[in-house]
Amino acid sequence: MSKEKETNPTPKEKKIDVSAMSREELEQEVLRLTTSLEESTMKLSWYEEQLRRGRQQKFGASSEKTPDAAQVSFFNEAEAEAALAGEEPALEEIRDTEIRRKKSVGWKAEMTVGLPTVVIHYTLSEDEQVCPQCEGDLHEMKTVVRRELTVIPARIDVIERIQHVYTCRSCEKEDTKTPVVYAPMPAPVLANSVASASLIAQVMTKKYVEAVPLYRQEQQLQRYGYDLSRQTMSNWVVRSSDLWLRPLYLKMKEELVRKDVLHADETTLEVIHEPGKEASSASYMWVYRTGETDKSIVLYDYPAGRSGTYPEIFLEGFRGYLHTDGYAGYHRLLRTDDKGEDVVTLLGCWAHMRRKFSDALQGIDPKSTVSHSLAKDGFAFCNR
Repeated sequence: MSKEKETNPTPKEKKIDVSAMSREELEQEVLRLTTSLEESTMKLSWYEEQLRRGRQQKFGASSEKTPDAAQVSFFNEAEAEAALAGEEPALEEIRDTEIRRKKSVGWKAEMTVGLPTVVIHYTLSEDEQVCPQCEGDLHEMKTVVRRELTVIPARIDVIERIQHVYTCRSCEKEDTKTPVVYAPMPAPVLANSVASASLIAQVMTKKYVEAVPLYRQEQQLQRYGYDLSRQTMSNWVVRSSDLWLRPLYLKMKEELVRKDVLHADETTLEVIHEPGKEASSASYMWVYRTGETDKSIVLYDYPAGRSGTYPEIFLEGFRGYLHTDGYAGYHRLLRTDDKGEDVVTLLGCWAHMRRKFSDALQGIDPKSTVSHSLAKDGFAFCNR
């Protein structure tokens, strides 16, 4: 048996008898339809804008274009924007640049200025200075110089420091107490360790500046023939930081809180082994920076959490302007002194406000004929 398809009945359209309506009723109906059309148009525009923004976030460039990337990368945070490349130069400009580059003279010499130079001469012995044509004597006509950059692989040397100890023979014979004099010798960086200052500095620089983990440094040293475990290097880093870098850090902190303009920010990170916390839970690293650009002080603080008490404790004694994002935790620093004056004044971040204008610009229809918008004005203002 064939089964009939069940269909939902379509709602009947409401018919309006215009001929029976008065002028006032017609005006009200027109106003209602116009308002409904405007609302539908606004909803459609909003959905189209969300669609464009969604496509931009999924397929477009994630960076925001800016003329000065340094203005929006104070802390090199996770959401910091990098400037996009500018327009590609014209083909003629590229060719002209290549021509000028080929004609430049002395660029190799400029490239090697200040580097140690090893000169190697290649000459003929007296027996070889014979003309291959007439067997007469050869004389030097000119020299041809070729410059090369060479790399000396890492090398670990053992420095054996021998301290000589002296005593007095006369006192040994005549006095009951004999003085012992030690020749001056530098104290070790770490007690009971074979590590030198240069080796520890090398390990730290590779790890924290060049982002080379300790296990990779261990592998590199093994290829050079040195067996140095990552556990040993880790102990060096921890002990040296506590012994030699902590006093420097505290001194820099004293200088930082004396400034009248500071920047602060916090960002998440995962710590694998942390007491009382799962590896997947978020921890927070706080960073504080002075306002100067020539001799900036940048300090990190790891209290693990995001409470507003942490910047309050860290910036104890600070008085001035604090530049942050909109996080409410910094509001704990807002207080007045005995004279009723503000101790700390919070400043908003233009980069965060600029991002809102950038999001609004992404939602504008590229085919739109509108030449002016408040979002464009706000974006340009933030750039200035």
